[in-house]
Amino acid sequence: LECLPCLCLEGVELAVVNRSRARQACGPGRQTLAAVPQAVECHGEPDPFRMIHRTAIRQLVGDVIRAGMDNTTTIAHIGAWTAVNIEEAHRARFRKVVDRELLSLHEGNFSRYRVTPSEFAARRSVWGA
Repeated sequence: LECLPCLCLEGVELAVVNRSRARQACGPGRQTLAAVPQAVECHGEPDPFRMIHRTAIRQLVGDVIRAGMDNTTTIAHIGAWTAVNIEEAHRARFRKVVDRELLSLHEGNFSRYRVTPSEFAARRSVWGA
């Protein structure tokens, strides 16, 4: 994603998004402006919450992909895993971050969760994406 740092609203950076769904909606070769929460805030400062929990986020998202869970099982697993591994004050935000990461998975970013292309393809087939 190409960051446009001059467009910042409450810690959410606006970025140019050129994904397949945007191309389908707008036509080939067109770009769409969308609000995309970033790990780095507008002034170049990393999000402390994501930095503290980056290993846990990577582990949980990777586990969900590798296990090939359906959506109902995924939600239950995230809740149970979070209850055991994340302190109570951070649980709600952690679940939201993990949900967002799972929803934003695509061919260009799944490798950050240390999963193979075949594991990712199997997960996509379960999701129906």
